[in-house]
Amino acid sequence: LTCGRSYLISEGVLILEKPVEENIDPNIRGTIAPECWQVFINITVRCLKLEPDERPTIGEVEVELEHALSLQEKADFRHTDGHYTLLSKTIIKLGPE
Repeated sequence: LTCGRSYLISEGVLILEKPVEENIDPNIRGTIAPECWQVFINITVRCLKLEPDERPTIGEVEVELEHALSLQEKADFRHTDGHYTLLSKTIIKLGPE
């Protein structure tokens, strides 16, 4: 298990060394509203905390993802062409803050 965790963290570091926006599935790139994306980033940062007690529960993750979905639906209603541009380049650092 320790080896598996180490591997997961190593893979996470490789993925997170570049802006998170570059890891978006090309099939959905441009369809995520910025306000929804920010919720994803916030929950991702919390889920990747090294200390288990600093990570959200699965219930908290569910609530945040439902909130993101709600924001996306509202944005899609207002923004009828369905194309969004994410202007940020978010890099998530693993380790102590």
